[in-house]
Order: sequence, then structure tokens, then C-alpha cells
Amino acid sequence: MFSSSSNIQIRTKNTLKSPITVMEIVTNVVYVLSLVIVMAIIIKCLSMAVNVSRNDLSESVVQAHHHPKGDRPCCLPFKFQAVITPLATFDVSQKHIMRVYRDWKSRLQAMELTSFDDRGNVQDAYIKTIYNYKHNTAYRFSLEDKKCVTWEIDQGMLEPCMPENAQYLGKSYIGFHDNKREFSSFYFRRTDKNRNIEMTIAVTSEDCVPVMEHIKGKMGSANSDSLVFFSNVTSLQNESVFEPPKYCFEEPDK
Repeated sequence: MFSSSSNIQIRTKNTLKSPITVMEIVTNVVYVLSLVIVMAIIIKCLSMAVNVSRNDLSESVVQAHHHPKGDRPCCLPFKFQAVITPLATFDVSQKHIMRVYRDWKSRLQAMELTSFDDRGNVQDAYIKTIYNYKHNTAYRFSLEDKKCVTWEIDQGMLEPCMPENAQYLGKSYIGFHDNKREFSSFYFRRTDKNRNIEMTIAVTSEDCVPVMEHIKGKMGSANSDSLVFFSNVTSLQNESVFEPPKYCFEEPDK
């Protein structure tokens, strides 16, 4: 569950619409899957099939919160990394994707903006943002010209666990025959920690690994309306991704 807003003012109003219907979520899922088919070459080149190793994630997945049938709210891995594709704003010419790293226990999240070439080779990241929710500070820096901006985070980090009253929307699958994976969809709202959002999320039915996520509403002072597809989900490989570079702490030249 992710957010990348950068805000200053703290204002929250409970103005969200009523929960979407089952028919609407089915329509949304069909729309998302249609986009995935259109981007088949992208998915193939980046190995973006949801083929998660349970051995990699078993230590961080909270199994106690997940019903075997996948129809109960569950917890995403507390520590993991993934590639996310912003489906609503994806541009075939620019081919932007993001690498995401998350450590809930340490209240840290990092996002790297990158792209890939026509052969599907992922390029080096050129903009990176680190969110330190423990100290309410965010760092965004360019890896090319070594410029860094910081700001105060004015909303809480999105929790890995869905609330107990999350609405179960249904189950489907992605893939084909023996390679298919079932996923379950849920809807819920967050109206605390300076957030006023509604979320629809699809997770693998067996181990609660994220597949798709839609967030709409207010995160701090910023509006949010994001639809992302998760792939290449693994355990967190390197804790150093949460360390801002030294030039983020240096005084700017006068």
C-alpha cells in the first residue's frame, strides 16, 4: 500500500463516496487486465508475471491474519520490494515504471523512478524518493545532477494490514492453467492520520502478496488517485536503499 504525496498543510474532510459495488469492481478488474494484455510485451520483457517465491517472503508475511480461502482481510509483507507500473498514467513512449522498497517496522519507504528500453532492459534509476515516517521527513534527489529536496511528511504511512471491516469483493485469477495465481479483492477506507482515502486492493489469495491497488482521496494536503500493478515482488534485498546521500544534508551553495 503506497503513497507518494508531498504535502505541507494538514486538512482532512470526510467527503468520500460510498463503497463501489461488486459490478463496478469487476468492471475495474476487467479494465486493469485489459491494460495488462495491451502491455504484454512490457510484462514479458520485465518478467512481470506474479510468480512470488514463498520462501523469500515467508518471514515477513503475517499468515495469522489470512484466511485459507482468501476471503478475509490480511496483511501484506511487512518488508518487501517490487516493481510497480502506474496503469492510469502509463506512457508507451516514456515507459516509466517504479521500484518500490518498504520496511513497515522501521517506518521506511523508498521509490525509484526508472524506465526500460525497447528490448525490455531496465535502465538505471534517475530520481529517487525516500520517506522516513519515523521522523516525518522525505528526501527526493536526482542521481544525475545530485540535487536534493526535503520536506515534512504530513500523513501517516499506509499500514500493511487491512482493517478487520474491509469488504471482500470477490476472487479471480491471472495467468493460465498450471501457471495461474488466484487473487482476492477488498475495499476499505482510511480516515485517520490525516488521511481520507478509499482503497481497492487485490492480493494473492494464498499469501496476501499485492497484485493491484487503487487509492483515491486525500493524503495530507494532496489529492491522490492512483492505480498501480505490482510485479517482481521479493523480500527486501538491501537496507541501504533507505539511506539518503550525503549531499541531502549539505548546505546549498550561495
